[in-house]
Amino acid sequence: MNNKSSYTQSLQDIEHTSINKHVPSITVILLIIIVIFCLSLFLPWIQTSFGAGTISTIKPEDRLQPIVATINGRIKQWYVQDGSYVHQGDKLVELVDLDPDNLERISDDIAFNQSRVEALKSATNLSYKNYLRQKQLYADGLTSQKELEFSQIAYQKNLADLQSYKSTLVKLESSRSKQQSQLITAIKDGYIVNTRASSGTEVVKVGDPLANFIPANITPAAEIYVSGNDIPLIKEGQKVRLVFDGWPSVQFSGWPSVAIGTFGGIVKIVDYAASKNGLFRVMVVEDPSEQRWPEDKFLRYGSQTQAYIQLGKVTLGYEIWRQINGFPVSSKNNEPQQNSDKK
Repeated sequence: MNNKSSYTQSLQDIEHTSINKHVPSITVILLIIIVIFCLSLFLPWIQTSFGAGTISTIKPEDRLQPIVATINGRIKQWYVQDGSYVHQGDKLVELVDLDPDNLERISDDIAFNQSRVEALKSATNLSYKNYLRQKQLYADGLTSQKELEFSQIAYQKNLADLQSYKSTLVKLESSRSKQQSQLITAIKDGYIVNTRASSGTEVVKVGDPLANFIPANITPAAEIYVSGNDIPLIKEGQKVRLVFDGWPSVQFSGWPSVAIGTFGGIVKIVDYAASKNGLFRVMVVEDPSEQRWPEDKFLRYGSQTQAYIQLGKVTLGYEIWRQINGFPVSSKNNEPQQNSDKK
């Protein structure tokens, strides 16, 4: 009996329950969402090509450079350490030859070859005059053909010996110059990194890396790599948004105007051949019309960076459809964006 009365009370409560007229139904909410979504498909969207890379520089002489051994020997003394700032002409490292008498022997050989060259110059000159004289005597019928041939052979032999000693002399002078380059100095102002560990007994050969050198006061550029699918549409002068490691940022690919913490750039160089990683290299420099890039102490050589190269201007709906189907960016859409930038 109690259960029946409880059930009856519940039905009466439901009958007296009313829905607030100001609360929209689920159907209305879904319709609003659909309408907003359809309208958003017509919003303008800037197509971008994404690429990642590092901070580098345009000039080859301003990039990371190895300091190599100039002779076969061992490291005698370091005048710098990792992180040292050096000026042009400062001492970096001193090498010593494994054979301390090698330089003296080379100098003696040079002196000997120089004397031989001077002697052969005189001998060659005399043999040439004798050859001309024998040639004239043979024409006058005053000497034999055999004497003429002997004089010609003597001249050619002296000439060949002279060239041989000259070649040997050049090699010896080059070898002495290398052996004398035992003290390596800085070619310009910059920083020393990754010095080679040495106890003073380690043997090095010509060309072995000893340390790396980074020039100071370089003009930074972003060296990024992009897919070959977008490379035909990337041209010099296009705008780029850059995100540097260590700088908080919020990037909107299609709406760069509302991006926060990004920096402006301009495409400077586009490689015509793919790199070893299968991607194409693009060099981006600072955009003078926008905020300056961070200073060197914050934006260091080799720092990681991400780039968003701005291409064509389309609607959001077209971009969603393109991404779903995996279509490349249309070249027609690329031209209006370039023209608008020029204006």
